[in-house]
Amino acid sequence: MKTKRVLVVAGTTAIALLAMHSSLWAAAVSPQPTGGDEKDWIDITQIIIQCAFWICLSVVTVKTYRSASRTLLQPLRTEVFKEQLAAAKQLVSMFIGKDEIELRELFAYNEFIVANAVSLADSYANCFFNTKVDEGKRPYSSAKCASGLVLPSAGWELIDTPRKSSPDDVRKKVESRRKFLKENWQEYKQEQIHLPNAYAKTVGRLQKMTENPLLPTECIRLTKEILDAVHDNKTKMFKILEAEARRLPELFPSADDLGSFTPYSVANKFAAEYKDIKPKADALVAFFRSHYKTDSLWEV
Repeated sequence: MKTKRVLVVAGTTAIALLAMHSSLWAAAVSPQPTGGDEKDWIDITQIIIQCAFWICLSVVTVKTYRSASRTLLQPLRTEVFKEQLAAAKQLVSMFIGKDEIELRELFAYNEFIVANAVSLADSYANCFFNTKVDEGKRPYSSAKCASGLVLPSAGWELIDTPRKSSPDDVRKKVESRRKFLKENWQEYKQEQIHLPNAYAKTVGRLQKMTENPLLPTECIRLTKEILDAVHDNKTKMFKILEAEARRLPELFPSADDLGSFTPYSVANKFAAEYKDIKPKADALVAFFRSHYKTDSLWEV
């Protein structure tokens, strides 16, 4: 904007000077009451030289200002570019050269599956067989999964552990309780999923980068698309666990049977529902190649 203003001022000045000297020149060439032709031509020559001088001076002034402006601002531009390049490098290094399996590892999906599958099995064992576990040593412990995603309560309830009395009464109550649990277990609703610390760390880094004002707007948009895909994959675990929970009474009718539980069934269902992240990661990498013109850096 300042350069444009200088150009306008310089141009206006030159035009004004030219107009002024044109008037003087017109006056010089008009018939004069006294004086000879030689004096008139001397005046005209002086006017032309002065006009040329001021025009050249205006052009030199503008060019000098523009050159000085570039020289003064160049260090600032260089520092901003360095910071932008560092932020871009930090972001793109998370995805470049990674296949889909490596991207799943980046978001700790294996730990995510195991933690939630084991949590479901422990909940089933506790409800059906009164089995107690040390949650501090489980894959979903707060030390390994400090954060989680909670949905509002679905409203399903289980009866309390029956009060002990006579052996026959206990047997009847246990059978009644198991029957009640089986009937209501088919209405099981998953209210919480556990998020591994590695998952939370990676997502947190990406969310922080989307707030970086130095990154291009298109880069922020593509990063948010990756986060949206990761979030969609995460929320699918609710339905997967609910479907798996309804199969547990049939597959594991006793506590001993439950000892053979593995997270493979949950993992297979999650893999079937999973949406690949790599296409969106590749789009982000391609944007950086285009934005920084990496293909033409070595062209002469």
